[in-house]
Amino acid sequence: MDYPERLFVLAYPDARTAEAARDRVLELQRPEHITIRDMAVAENRDGKIRLRQYRSNTAIGFAVGGMWGGLIGLLVFAPFVGLALGAAAGAIGGAQTDTGINDESMKALARHLTPGAAALFVLEEGASRDRIVEALAEFGGVLIEDPLE
Repeated sequence: MDYPERLFVLAYPDARTAEAARDRVLELQRPEHITIRDMAVAENRDGKIRLRQYRSNTAIGFAVGGMWGGLIGLLVFAPFVGLALGAAAGAIGGAQTDTGINDESMKALARHLTPGAAALFVLEEGASRDRIVEALAEFGGVLIEDPLE
């Protein structure tokens, strides 16, 4: 059965607390049968927003591009050249790709945080928001309902 994706945001007084909450969500995935589609911590550093993504599209592109480049390079007897070119092209393509939660939307919301504060953005599949929020109660935080609507 496919469940809809659901986004929620928890605001914290600092990035360290938001990152600890993020790590707790990662720990919950397997035992609680929680599916996380995307997750990020956005920190307001005196008006400059810093995003720390759960997944790196650049790294994924680098790995996949390198694999395909190496295989294609084998066909033309230049596997290392193919590997290098494929990895570079994959990393560039990955860096240009924004999957999951929209980066600009996260930055826009994070600009409203108090300087020094941070927010944990979680895009989950299913009906596990309440279980996640309950598990994160020890970190405090404020739940922001429907943040991008």
